[in-house]
Amino acid sequence: MSKKIIVAAVVALFCATAFASLAGGADAAKNNYVIYGEVIDDDLEVSDYFYVYFSSEADNEKYIEAANAAFKAAGVPATFEMGKYGPSCKYDGDGNTSCFVSDGKTVVPVAKSSEDYINNPKAAFSFVNGWISTEEYEALDPVEQLNWMVDAYGMGAQKIPECGASATVKDYIAYLTLIKDDLVSWEATAITFSAAQEPVAWCYAFNQATKALGNDIFADCKVYYEASTNYIGVDFDGMTATWVKDGKDWKKTTVTGTEYINAKEVDFELKNGWISEAQYKTLSEKEQKNWTTDAMLGGYYMRNATGEVVEEAISMMLIIGVIGALILAVIIAIVLITVVRKKSGNKAA
Repeated sequence: MSKKIIVAAVVALFCATAFASLAGGADAAKNNYVIYGEVIDDDLEVSDYFYVYFSSEADNEKYIEAANAAFKAAGVPATFEMGKYGPSCKYDGDGNTSCFVSDGKTVVPVAKSSEDYINNPKAAFSFVNGWISTEEYEALDPVEQLNWMVDAYGMGAQKIPECGASATVKDYIAYLTLIKDDLVSWEATAITFSAAQEPVAWCYAFNQATKALGNDIFADCKVYYEASTNYIGVDFDGMTATWVKDGKDWKKTTVTGTEYINAKEVDFELKNGWISEAQYKTLSEKEQKNWTTDAMLGGYYMRNATGEVVEEAISMMLIIGVIGALILAVIIAIVLITVVRKKSGNKAA
């Protein structure tokens, strides 16, 4: 059994996802803000998207400064600037942007930019092709037209950003366990990340966290969201068994788009997370206890969540790290004392 624990620290992930400066309890004058941005290509489809998080006083100049710092930290070519009527956001210099804000419950078009951004915890943008003409809108399929909002002033239609309204940011832990082909040995990673409490944001932050693992095999683990079924799926080689922490116990997932964002912990048993009854019977009685049958999929077994085992290993590593640091500190102290004494002795001589 191999236990390879790689913890993507929250601080490191904040840098990767542009948590530029979340407000702390010591600075009550600052508000936490979320910005969602998507890039609309020439086919009028979303080609890329991102989330950034930052804190600022409810002041337009300071909001612009903090937002631009968050964009820069995330490597996103978006910028805010102060326009005639308030803050204006462009993507890579392109100003064809559809702008929305959310109070955490509903998403509405920006009406007064000098007030809307600083007074709402979330802003959302559709960049590059965020606005289209009336003719282009009318040429769209009726189903596609639902993704656009016709402007009341007859200026065409603006793309409604594909994001939820929530601006509540939550901390998450995901345990990733790779079950090897012998169905017995495994290796595991735990990642931590923070995201607005909605499926699209959750997927983005999860994928940023695994990306931060670099060349590790778990960096290939990605998730995606299907809005029509409220389903968050796992993109990895093989079959994945998925669990969420419900209180103190792990439970099987059913509606992942809801369960993942509401749970603090999730567990993915990767590659050989599901096995057939024939494979199950090849295992020893002891190993069979690591698997659970599924009533809806007769003849198949899913690997039990191993999150607790990973968590214990992480805790042990932290304890060892603290003890090691203390031992190192004692050794350094002894060496310093010895050196001082030697130097003192040489002076006396």
